[in-house]
Amino acid sequence: MEIKRQAALNLFHRRKFEESFQLYAEIKTDVITIIQMFPEFLPEKLQKDAAAFDLPANDKKRALLALGNYLSAVRADLSKQLDQYNRERHQSQANLSMSPEHLKSLHISLQVIDTALLKCYLQTRPSLVDSLLRLHNNSCFFEDAETILKAENRLPSLFILYESRKKHEMGDFTLILIILFFCTVGD
Repeated sequence: MEIKRQAALNLFHRRKFEESFQLYAEIKTDVITIIQMFPEFLPEKLQKDAAAFDLPANDKKRALLALGNYLSAVRADLSKQLDQYNRERHQSQANLSMSPEHLKSLHISLQVIDTALLKCYLQTRPSLVDSLLRLHNNSCFFEDAETILKAENRLPSLFILYESRKKHEMGDFTLILIILFFCTVGD
């Protein structure tokens, strides 16, 4: 296992990002370990021990595109696990397939993944931001997502975030800001 982990890291250093993330996925490396290669994508409380890789701009963009693909695939897998658990729970099955500890770990991983995906998409695929926020089980850290979207002046995306989290008063205020923005642009 350690040999494959070193091989994946070696691929990353050789700028073979897709292959690196595929190998990490194959050996089921913890997703937070992968995101630590891009500490700016972690919540502040997890950034303390992370060391960033210094990549030229072009390589960084390719790495982020590969990271986005990797995170999206991992997210899909974790979402399936969560959906399966919820189906079992709603069917009142006594033998649930997931322990409470695993369920909590799954939720935390989804929060970290969704927040990292938001940051990644803003840099590489901005058109996917709203789709991510609209997912029924989007788990972005709310405060982080709100701060990021405000900093990027993504008011329509901010509105989607508020609506998806049932923060209707904030969503209504944001909608007013969007309308005012578009009214002043026409002047």
